[in-house]
Amino acid sequence: MKTRYRWLLVPLMCSVVSVAMARNDRVVFPLQDALARNGSFKDNLGDDVALYFGDQETPKVLKAFMIWTFTRKTSRLTSDDKDACEVAFISAAYALQERARQDGANAVINIRSVYQDTETNSEKEYVCGSGNVVASVILKGTLVKLVK
Repeated sequence: MKTRYRWLLVPLMCSVVSVAMARNDRVVFPLQDALARNGSFKDNLGDDVALYFGDQETPKVLKAFMIWTFTRKTSRLTSDDKDACEVAFISAAYALQERARQDGANAVINIRSVYQDTETNSEKEYVCGSGNVVASVILKGTLVKLVK
């Protein structure tokens, strides 16, 4: 009987150790680095929907749609923080563009990155949550129709 319980302790102890070693770091990377890698991903960003990060100047807004937030995650098992975060970033930006296309918008403005309910409003950087296994980027932006 005691031997049976000993075998139950091994998986329990392993799960406790893995939780203790888990990490969820806030890392910040330049937007330009991720945007420069755009062509190497499955879902490439298009030119038909403009992306304006932070408080970048935009042409006049004709119509504002909704604010959308997209979370995208990617595996970190075969890449470092920066590579995984760039993949998640491009995927989240692509999701914003896809939603804009569906709603008839031609731009996404005031794009901010979000980490643990804290928004980062930057024209140069984005925030990524990186753990031992997964990297995650959350982008939030307003869909609009701009004067061309």
